[in-house]
This record gives sequence, C-alpha cells and structure tokens, in this order.
Amino acid sequence: MIGRRREGAGERVLAAVPPDDYDEIMGSRSNTCQLADNGSSVRRMAGAWLRDLRERRGLSQRQLANLIGVDFYSFIAQIEAGRGRVPPERYEAWARALGLEPRDFVREVLRYYEPLTWQLLFGDQGERPAGCEGAVAEAGRDP
Repeated sequence: MIGRRREGAGERVLAAVPPDDYDEIMGSRSNTCQLADNGSSVRRMAGAWLRDLRERRGLSQRQLANLIGVDFYSFIAQIEAGRGRVPPERYEAWARALGLEPRDFVREVLRYYEPLTWQLLFGDQGERPAGCEGAVAEAGRDP
C-alpha cells in the first residue's frame, strides 16, 4: 500500500491506499514495467552484470571481497546470485574494483535496483530500466 494525503479535522493525515487504487494514483503498471512483481529476477540480472564485470577484470570473488573491504567472499556470491544488493555505502569501492567510474557504476546499479528512480532521473534519454520490455541494459552489457 502507498500513502494518500487526506484532510481531516484541520490536519493532514496519510491514509493507506488499497492496491487496486495504486494504478490510478501512480499510473499504469505498464509504466513501471511490472518491476514490483519481479524484483528478484531484476536482482539476478544485476548479479549477472556484476559477475560479468568481475570476471572481465580477472578477479575471483575472494579478490573482489578484499578490494571492496568485506571479510567474506560469500557476500559477493550472494549479490551475484541476486539474493542481495550492493550497499550504497560501498558503491564507490565496487566501481573502483571493477574498473568503472563511480558515477557510471551507480547509474547502472540504479537501473537494476531502483528502476523507478532510474526512470525519473534518466528515462528521458530513450533508455528503459532493466527488466522492461526492450530494455537496453541486459546482464553482461558494459555500461
């Protein structure tokens, strides 16, 4: 559910919006590419992209873990499998370890992890968020 402002007794309150009203308020599901329904598949796509970048750099999961400052290489494995996300506070370390400019890395990560935010920031450039029909960014594509 999302919130909707409602006036009542001289104050504004945030009321819950039933899922049926969500499309009416936020736009059709086609506009959001139905990403809310397949978030785990989009995370898997992100993981595949990250794994491809790591392998192109010739790094093992353990080596990448050391470069980004995490103790366990299983953290890398979980992210690459789509069971986790790169924490925002580690974006810069991941970018540098994978040979990307941090700005480019974050832009591509947002395409997967935050497609609606990505669409608002970059959608006017003719591209679509990952997971959408006709998406330009596919797992394994260089940013």
